[in-house]
Amino acid sequence: MNQIVGEKEFIHAWQSSTSVSEVVEKTGLSYNGAFVRAARLRKRGVDLAKHGTKCSDEEFISIWQNSASVKEASLKAGLSYSSTFARAARLRKRGVDLIKRGTKCGDREFVNAWQGSASVKEVASKTGLSYSSTLVRAVRLRKRGIRLVERACGRQSFQTAERQKKENENER
Repeated sequence: MNQIVGEKEFIHAWQSSTSVSEVVEKTGLSYNGAFVRAARLRKRGVDLAKHGTKCSDEEFISIWQNSASVKEASLKAGLSYSSTFARAARLRKRGVDLIKRGTKCGDREFVNAWQGSASVKEVASKTGLSYSSTLVRAVRLRKRGIRLVERACGRQSFQTAERQKKENENER
């Protein structure tokens, strides 16, 4: 919904808002687009209000815990994605128990899904991970010494297919 917003309209929206997220709602610009536009106007000498952290730690914690993703939390808090992620990390270092974002399942849940599934695709659907993320996670767990059932994945190489064909012929 990228609208064309004139300079005067943008400045008015910026000055009458308390956060970049509010500017985004008023103008229809992307978060990054509004942020960059404000920076460019400041560089040209326009005196714009600073929209920094407008929420306390308690408000941020509430926003984080009730958001489905880092992106959603950043929009609600009026912070950039990286600032939101960094603030969550700082709060964790101070001992605040925040929900982890980006991990759709824990290692134990992943291992159970892997061991109880017939294919990588089935594991991916059980865990909510993409196919490639499922494979990468399995490799990393194996490197940490966790034994996982071997799964066939992707296309077989020509040599593997030929070897299996010979093994099947020898069994007859």
